Amino acid sequence: MWLGVVLFMRSVWFTFFFVLLYWLYYERIMFAEEQFLRRKFGEAYDKWSEKVSAFIPYSFRFIPPKLPFSFRNVLKREYHSFLNIFIIFAVLDLCRNYFLTERIFFTPIWWKLLAGAAVIWLIIRLIHKFTRWLEVAGR
Repeated sequence: MWLGVVLFMRSVWFTFFFVLLYWLYYERIMFAEEQFLRRKFGEAYDKWSEKVSAFIPYSFRFIPPKLPFSFRNVLKREYHSFLNIFIIFAVLDLCRNYFLTERIFFTPIWWKLLAGAAVIWLIIRLIHKFTRWLEVAGR
């Protein structure tokens, strides 16, 4: 998701530096997670990690998940991200407009997109809080 926001900036250099910094940042996270898993699972983790690629999955070694994909589970877990991505793009549009015109304003389409995203977020939030519609067995 962050790469989409960075590409919205339309700067090759900014994109290059973002990818470089994100790679370094994520490499540190991966290292910390590997150490945690190694301490928790020991040799079992080492054997498992020998069979699994860290970045590019081996398609010929694919093991299908035990549970099928669940759109309801995605809605339950990612509805905040849905709204956040619209907010981020709207703020970028606000900044772009300020630097081009020295006035703070949203391009009109962003008001409509933000309102629509907020309504969808609110509906999913209410469903999540007050019903069990988004509950999926086994998850």
